[in-house]
Amino acid sequence: MNSKIVFDTDCLSSFLCTGSEDILLKLYKDRIIIPDMVFKEFEKLKISSRMKFVWLKLNKYLNSNEFELYEIKLNTTTYQEFVRLTTHPYQIGEGEAATIAIVTTVNGYTASNNFKDIQQFIETGYIDNKTTIDILCEAYVSNIKTLQELENLRVDMKNNWRRKLPNLSLEEELKERGIIK
Repeated sequence: MNSKIVFDTDCLSSFLCTGSEDILLKLYKDRIIIPDMVFKEFEKLKISSRMKFVWLKLNKYLNSNEFELYEIKLNTTTYQEFVRLTTHPYQIGEGEAATIAIVTTVNGYTASNNFKDIQQFIETGYIDNKTTIDILCEAYVSNIKTLQELENLRVDMKNNWRRKLPNLSLEEELKERGIIK
């Protein structure tokens, strides 16, 4: 599958904070897109002593072209969609709007955990979305890490980095999806 994956801040930061971006690079090599609006959200981290490392990592991956920065340019279809999504009746966050606008232009998925802003677009089939948990499940299926390593990572994301993730263990999630028994 060659579909692009367009990351929102919440999902991408789950991996950057925990040092597990290798999972993203193995699963989505040459397909990772970071919207300029998401980049701007990360930019705020460069003044934080605790979180500056996340900003530095993101720049490293952008500078090495392992992540692609997507600038939404004025007077494009993507820009028109972005404006539509950030005004009434939608008025969703700029990062989420940027991911959706870009995904409608390129063949791909959004990567977001923020269902408050994107649920209606998923339910109507307007976008396909992957969450952090979806990506961890993919990593398990692809044998990138063991179940225990991925569970430890999920717990780290949830407890130490305050990522909003489901309470199910990864094993329970994989069973619910019929991936394991």
